[in-house]
Amino acid sequence: MAQDKPDFSALVGSRICHDLISPIGAIGNGLELMRLTGQGDTPEIALISASAGDASARIRFYRIAFGQGGRGQKVANGELRPLLAALSEGARVRLRCQHDGDVARDELRAVFLAMMCVESALPRGGTVTMRASGGRWVIAAADCPAPPKPWAELAGEGLTPGPGQVEFALLPQVVADLGRQLSIAQPEGGLEISF
Repeated sequence: MAQDKPDFSALVGSRICHDLISPIGAIGNGLELMRLTGQGDTPEIALISASAGDASARIRFYRIAFGQGGRGQKVANGELRPLLAALSEGARVRLRCQHDGDVARDELRAVFLAMMCVESALPRGGTVTMRASGGRWVIAAADCPAPPKPWAELAGEGLTPGPGQVEFALLPQVVADLGRQLSIAQPEGGLEISF
């Protein structure tokens, strides 16, 4: 993908996330006001609150994974770790960061797409870990057999994934835009994507 042409899919992703985060934030604020007046201690309010928190975290995650980020932008570790913790709360798949310091947003976009790919190979749940090692990012999980079709897309075999697997089509492009080489390995029954 040429760097001088606009990435319209990323711009659309950014726009959707931008437009949805405000109303979801307003729901959270409304629930907080209800709690302050003593109306927020019911199971129904707790369910709405948990759902709004999950939706907010997912939109922030998707904004980085699918949205347009400017060159040179960084995501602070103090923002990254709470985001992954919020996504992991009550989820079958936990997302972990073994990296200290800020992360370039364009690199984090690739990391998040890779995390989504690895997450899809954990039907019973597990933990997906991101770490930087030797100048490369490694996104890994244990005990996860890889589904054949989307992983062939990552391996460059030209298969077209469906809408629920768009991360498999985007990841190779995003990694190539970084000037890096994408690698897939299955050490001891686990799964690693690195670039």
